[in-house]
Amino acid sequence: MNCCELMDASVYLTKEVGNPFEAYPNKIDYFTKSELAEIMGGAIYKVKQKSKSVTIDELIADGWNRLIGNNWEWINPLIELVPVEDGE
Repeated sequence: MNCCELMDASVYLTKEVGNPFEAYPNKIDYFTKSELAEIMGGAIYKVKQKSKSVTIDELIADGWNRLIGNNWEWINPLIELVPVEDGE
């Protein structure tokens, strides 16, 4: 599903969509957060619920940010996620 192309010493992620039997399948370069969580076992993005044994200060020190309620997200500090508006 995912293809990585080396561009100027950085990784550019794309995924193929549409008919896989076409000569030139369409590739798109945007992902949902749940798709990002599946790439390389969560090396780019993770979401989890805070367990009782972990303090909020420990989560923040490890780079986790609070989403909603008890849900926390981690974004790899070596990358920048750019929001994509609907319809693009």
